[in-house]
Amino acid sequence: ANCPCTDPVQGPTEIEAHSMVDMGLANETIRDLTLAWNETMTAVQEAVLARGAYTWSLMAGQENANASPDMLHQETCTAQLREACAEDSSWQREAKLFGLNVTGSFPYFTQLDQDVAFFLLARGDFAWLGWGTWGMGWPFSPQPAHGELPPQPHGVPRPSQI
Repeated sequence: ANCPCTDPVQGPTEIEAHSMVDMGLANETIRDLTLAWNETMTAVQEAVLARGAYTWSLMAGQENANASPDMLHQETCTAQLREACAEDSSWQREAKLFGLNVTGSFPYFTQLDQDVAFFLLARGDFAWLGWGTWGMGWPFSPQPAHGELPPQPHGVPRPSQI
């Protein structure tokens, strides 16, 4: 199987940098898990496509399994609109995820009117609008800052419910 990353031994570091050590997993085990995951995801994506359907991870720029929407930036707004609204633009031809710029506190949206206008103007036939950068954290339930919880021995403690 092909590995979607350049280092199949990196482990789930997006969750916690020391998770491999905390779980007692060897490099070879992490490599095997990563390659097996890739085989499974390849089969799932092939089955989805065979049924004439799609999944967000097949969209350009979304291959990393953490949705990364296209964001409107104040500094480049005019250039982004010109590029996105061009008839032959990938924004018009491909499925796209658009993101709302948000903060972790009220008021949550930093440029809601502009983000919605950008979505309505730039989208093609298949487009979705959601929170800013998606993935492991969400704007309304932010993850604890690094160092807020004591490591055991290298990562964060397990919740008491486990």
